[in-house]
Amino acid sequence: MIQETKINNREFQNLIATQKNYEGIATDSNGALGGIGTLWNKWNWKIISQKLNNSWVRKNLIKKNTNITYTVINIYSLNHYRDKGLCWESLKEEVQNAQIDNLIMGGI
Repeated sequence: MIQETKINNREFQNLIATQKNYEGIATDSNGALGGIGTLWNKWNWKIISQKLNNSWVRKNLIKKNTNITYTVINIYSLNHYRDKGLCWESLKEEVQNAQIDNLIMGGI
C-alpha cells in the first residue's frame, strides 16, 4: 500500500508494468498532493473487484493457493478536518454495505 503517490493512475500503471510479478491500481493525485496505490503479486493473488474513492481504494482479492477472499482497503486522507470526516463517513458506509469476510486496512 502506497499513500501519496503524487502521480496519476496511468503513470502508476506504467511504473508497475516494468515489474513482471505485480499488478496494481491507483487513484490520481491532485498535482503534488495525494494519490493512493496498491500492488499485489499477480502469481499469488487474483483481483475480484475494486472500488476507488479520493480517500481510499478497496480491493477484493482471492489468495490463489487457498481460495480465501480478502478485502484490502488502502486509506489516505488529506490533513484538513473536513477531508478526514468525509473520508471516514464514506469508508464507514462502504464497509457497512459491502460483504466482507477478511478485512485488511492500512494507511492514514
